[in-house]
Amino acid sequence: MKSVPRPPIEVGLDSFATAFRKECTDFAGDASAALRDLVTRIAHAEAVGLDHFGIGEHHRRDFLDSAPPVILVGGPNEIAQKILEHSAALGGISRLSFQMDVAALPQAKLVQAITLLGERVAPLVRAAA
Repeated sequence: MKSVPRPPIEVGLDSFATAFRKECTDFAGDASAALRDLVTRIAHAEAVGLDHFGIGEHHRRDFLDSAPPVILVGGPNEIAQKILEHSAALGGISRLSFQMDVAALPQAKLVQAITLLGERVAPLVRAAA
């Protein structure tokens, strides 16, 4: 039996752009210094051979990579249109992930939402891209 070559495993790390480091306990308050430190860590990760360095996104003021949440409400056509509008405004997006409130919705509603995303929204977005 022939062995199938495997792609190499990529090794990297994910971090956040926090403004509260003063050696990990006190609020630093200096966003410029925090971003310089982040860039230094990214350059170091590259220099020591890591494959990627991801930046997480938060929706809190104490994170410098904070972004306002986007809530998409509507039917499948309307949701697809909103996604395409956001993509155009951002110069194009290549990946979109949804978060679902699994604690507040019954299983049947979650499955219905997943079905609508997969069968109605995703094809519209893919066709327009």
